[in-house]
Amino acid sequence: MKDIKNASPLAFAHSFRLTDAPDAVVAQARHCLLDLLGVAIGGSQTKLARIICAHAAEDFAGSAPLMFAEGTASPPGIALAGGMMIDALDGHDGYNPAKGHIGCALLPAILALAPEHCSGTAFLEALIIGYELGSRLGPALHGTVSDYHTSGAWMAVATAVVGARLCGLD
Repeated sequence: MKDIKNASPLAFAHSFRLTDAPDAVVAQARHCLLDLLGVAIGGSQTKLARIICAHAAEDFAGSAPLMFAEGTASPPGIALAGGMMIDALDGHDGYNPAKGHIGCALLPAILALAPEHCSGTAFLEALIIGYELGSRLGPALHGTVSDYHTSGAWMAVATAVVGARLCGLD
């Protein structure tokens, strides 16, 4: 995998290509994506998902479709509803050193921010970048203080970096 130890997260995010990743990393990213989608489908049947999707459609109006639900919302609404839908069953990925979940914030953020013409390669690149950053940012934040930090504390940074790449921001 491309060395990120000597690069800023944003530099890594803008320079990473799928060909930089070993085959095992790409296979694991695909596995994580299928896992997240399966948990989201299950979570979409919960009362929580119905409530948050209705809230997103009403209070975060937009034209993008919600994940596995009727209605549309803006990118923040898509990300909020998707993350809560995945988290509703709490059956998704976990990374013990980060003390939390990477994918539940990551997948909805990618879906919310990816341009319509996003290729499968670009989507997998964003997913791998997000997992790489999330798996490093979580332990880094936990190492700064003794308080517990939820996934949202460090995944906000990871998803912002992934969003910068998807949106072509410097």
